[in-house]
Amino acid sequence: MIAVKTNLCYLIFNKMKFSLRTSDIEELIYEQDLLTSPLSCEENPNPKFELDIGFMKGAMEAQVFEDYYFHQAELISNSDLKFYTSGDKPCVEIHFHLQGCGRGKWKGFKDETIIAQGEYNIFYSPEPQGVFETEANVMQKVFEINLMPENFIKMAKTCGNLFHRFIKDIEAERPSMLVAGNLPISPSMQMVLFQMMNSSFEDPLRIIYFQAKVYELLTLIAGELQLDKPLFSFGKEDEDKLYFAKEQLIKNVANPPSLSELAKISGLNEFKLKKGFKEIFGNSVFGYLLDFKLEKAKQLLVNPSLSIGDVAFLTGYKNQGHFTTAFKKKYGVTPNFIKQN
Repeated sequence: MIAVKTNLCYLIFNKMKFSLRTSDIEELIYEQDLLTSPLSCEENPNPKFELDIGFMKGAMEAQVFEDYYFHQAELISNSDLKFYTSGDKPCVEIHFHLQGCGRGKWKGFKDETIIAQGEYNIFYSPEPQGVFETEANVMQKVFEINLMPENFIKMAKTCGNLFHRFIKDIEAERPSMLVAGNLPISPSMQMVLFQMMNSSFEDPLRIIYFQAKVYELLTLIAGELQLDKPLFSFGKEDEDKLYFAKEQLIKNVANPPSLSELAKISGLNEFKLKKGFKEIFGNSVFGYLLDFKLEKAKQLLVNPSLSIGDVAFLTGYKNQGHFTTAFKKKYGVTPNFIKQN
């Protein structure tokens, strides 16, 4: 595993620098100044750059505003990576994981966070420092909105009291996330993200357009929270245990625990585990695992150094034929078709 330190100085404080350093001797591997002053923000409100440093390739693009910014990034590396990240000041981050799977831990948070493809969450960090890991040869694509805490509170309060607990944590300067696990990115949210990522508006329309889109996303998130409330027939403690169980499945995708083992390590009985998975994640325990495994397999198949047998093994299939059958059933094509195309 390659361990690197990244430093991302948030654009809302008038500068942005992306840097990579080795974690041991602090050797600078790569550095890119995107913004250095308020003037550069006015001159270039849409900074972007491409990254190609041998073991890692990718691209980043941002949209910059006076008191918030958002960026989209995609990265892929030929080695497992561990990122040590740091930012300048407290921030609220709305994180959408569009491709891949990331895991990590913000400073002040009790537990590690795992966020899979198609999931989102909102994080508040008084001291935005953390350690995050990504797997080799898996494309990571994210979309993040970073806001000053006071700006987020002002916007979130327009949605009533649905963000009440999260706002209380921000006001008390307690590290917090919106939900214990993550939430699925809805089709409506995907549409808004697509519009934001492909907008061609210029100032002053750009400012009005993107602010409206941030409000629209917060409204959609609040709507999901409101709809979800009556669905869960579990207390907060059991809900946390269900998210923990989901994370254990993702962590051990190549060798997952049995239903009884998963129930034991998560502190739930099998009935609650099965019922809770269906209610919260919209799928059975192993239906969720199967979907995750096959999505991961689809990403790994584009790696020319991995054979179909390698991909089957890495996603927990002992029999390549069973893997091929399951893959074709879900996607309508064989793994070999993905390899060749």
